[in-house]
Amino acid sequence: AQAGAARPLTLTDCANVHIYGLRVADGAGLTAGGGALVTASEVTFNDVTFEDNTALTSGGALALRAGDGAPATDVTLVDGLFRFNAVDAADGTDGRGGALDAESGTALTIRGTRFWRNHVAQAGTLTTNGGGGALHIDDATVCSHAIRGGYKR
Repeated sequence: AQAGAARPLTLTDCANVHIYGLRVADGAGLTAGGGALVTASEVTFNDVTFEDNTALTSGGALALRAGDGAPATDVTLVDGLFRFNAVDAADGTDGRGGALDAESGTALTIRGTRFWRNHVAQAGTLTTNGGGGALHIDDATVCSHAIRGGYKR
């Protein structure tokens, strides 16, 4: 994460949030969700671009967390773009999901959304640890998606 940078969006305990036509760029998360962190919320991102966001552990652009209460985390991505997002894990930590990390207990639906050149690196080095150059999904629902150019460096 860059010094002085911050995560542009944090949504916690929100119901029926619809975000249209937004560009979420140059954000940095000290842990998860460099562009946005969604916890215990129902959110639809329609025509949203996540670009050049970074996190230190997971979800370079977007991290989904289950939370403890209602509503459950349920996120829908429609006609969006995730590009040039990264997780650069330090201190031997295994990073996950250069573009997006959805933890167990979250619901994720993807329609017509593109993932391009997102990556995971451990302290800037080549690695076989961690997971998901573009996506790391643990027990979530995914439908109607196209993934191009995700890589793990």
